[in-house]
Amino acid sequence: PDEKVTLYKELIGLYRDKLKMEAKVAATYQAILKLVPDDAEAFDSLCSQYKTTNRWPDLVKLLKARIEASGPDAAFDLHRQIADIMEERFNNVTEAMRAYEEMRELRPDDIEVIKKLKELYQARRDWTKYVDVAKAELSFPGRRGTFRDLAGVGSPLFAECAGRLSGSLALEGSEGC
Repeated sequence: PDEKVTLYKELIGLYRDKLKMEAKVAATYQAILKLVPDDAEAFDSLCSQYKTTNRWPDLVKLLKARIEASGPDAAFDLHRQIADIMEERFNNVTEAMRAYEEMRELRPDDIEVIKKLKELYQARRDWTKYVDVAKAELSFPGRRGTFRDLAGVGSPLFAECAGRLSGSLALEGSEGC
């Protein structure tokens, strides 16, 4: 495999610099990754090429494939990239939520992920999931104001969910929330 990878890397220079064949460059990086799935140079270069050429679906596919071979920290970062692409490039909130939910699985106490999920669930009017992440946020020190925010959303359905949340939590000093 080392000899093939070396040859492929030589071909990449030729395809990119002399022949201006970007599709061949991408295909060659993919061939390298098939031989050596954890080749960081090939992965990073292919990601960069996909970004430059706006091949977002291919980039998402590449990132998802990399998640399986990654540790928790790297997987978290890869899910974040997928969430950003899904939200910003495709306006696909459902897929962005899935990526954030995967991030929360990896780091249940990440307050930024919890806040983002709350925002997305509120926008989608998914009050059951909103209440679940609001409960998680309430467990952080200094987060009692969040419950007051729950009641201010104004939806009758949401008021019902907030009532269920109130009944399931016993917060000291939260009278009148």
